[in-house]
Amino acid sequence: MREVCDAGGAIFFSTHVLEVAEKLCDKVIIIKKGKSLYDGTLDNLCSQNTGKSLEQMFLELTENE
Repeated sequence: MREVCDAGGAIFFSTHVLEVAEKLCDKVIIIKKGKSLYDGTLDNLCSQNTGKSLEQMFLELTENE
C-alpha cells in the first residue's frame, strides 16, 4: 500500500483500527453518524494536537457528536 501511494497512487482504506491508520495513511477523514468531523492530512491533524495519538484525537472530536 505504501509503495502505491509513494508512486502517486491512492488507496481508500476504511478501518476502525486507528493505530493502523496512523501508520499507513497520509490523509484521514473522521466520520460519525454520516457527518465528517475532520478531513485532511494526518500531519496537519497531528500538528494541531502535538503528542496525541490518532485515537485520542478521534475521541476528542467525537465525544460531543
